[in-house]
Amino acid sequence: VGLLVLLPVYHRWYDAVLLLPLLALVVNSLMHDRRDGLMLIIALTMLPLLFPLPATLATLHRKGVIPESLHDAWPWQHLVLQHQSWCLLIATLALITWTYRRAVDKPELA
Repeated sequence: VGLLVLLPVYHRWYDAVLLLPLLALVVNSLMHDRRDGLMLIIALTMLPLLFPLPATLATLHRKGVIPESLHDAWPWQHLVLQHQSWCLLIATLALITWTYRRAVDKPELA
């Protein structure tokens, strides 16, 4: 639920605090089971959240480095510039799947 809250607007410092428990869960899980693919997916989706790529791309567009035709394209606007939101969505789905799988496999831990 915490990750879904981040989807509409991404505020870097405030939201970083909400991502810390998830990071702790990922690190703890990977330390105990290095083969947990869902936790690896969550870890990989958190990497793009560490860098201000959308702001950098907007600055490059203002400076003329990124052509207008590319900037106005649908994939650029909805996939590239929104990559952090997509990563949060993927992380949320992976976390829900991981939680469900854990509840089914070990009901006493759920």
